[in-house]
Amino acid sequence: MPIKLAVCDDHRLVVSGIRNALSVCDHIHVIADYSSGKELLDGLAIEQPDILLLDIQLPDITGTELAGIIS
Repeated sequence: MPIKLAVCDDHRLVVSGIRNALSVCDHIHVIADYSSGKELLDGLAIEQPDILLLDIQLPDITGTELAGIIS
């Protein structure tokens, strides 16, 4: 069973780079990417990843605040 990973970053180039780098890894599946804290919280209500790569500086809610909310 592959590891489910989600990325939360407001820079599309970063998200694209992470997706491309991990596309060769059969054991890691990027299930979602989010560009804001609100999108992340809405997405986590639907499906939770095994690993979340979380940007600290998001446009609406800081990554530090989000880490406290989702932990």
